[in-house]
Amino acid sequence: ELVPAAVLLSTAEKKAGVRRIACPRGDVLLDGAEAAYDHDRKRIYYANDLDEALANFFIAHEFAHHWLDEVAQCCKAHDLDCTAPAEPTMSPVGD
Repeated sequence: ELVPAAVLLSTAEKKAGVRRIACPRGDVLLDGAEAAYDHDRKRIYYANDLDEALANFFIAHEFAHHWLDEVAQCCKAHDLDCTAPAEPTMSPVGD
């Protein structure tokens, strides 16, 4: 049985000490993006009007910035392609 994304993200939030905060689209904290990670404050900001599944995707992506220890990052919708395969077509990993 798969663990729901909400449970995984809640656990990640607690273990990492990073808070998730929904913001109105256009909020300065989002810097024009769908979601943003603030390293100094240990916060993930995300647009509050996103579909739940897409919000979870962006939040998980921002957690990766935390674990990669990146200082600050924000990703706009065109930066991420949810429909792209996880591996490039020519990847040695293959299908």
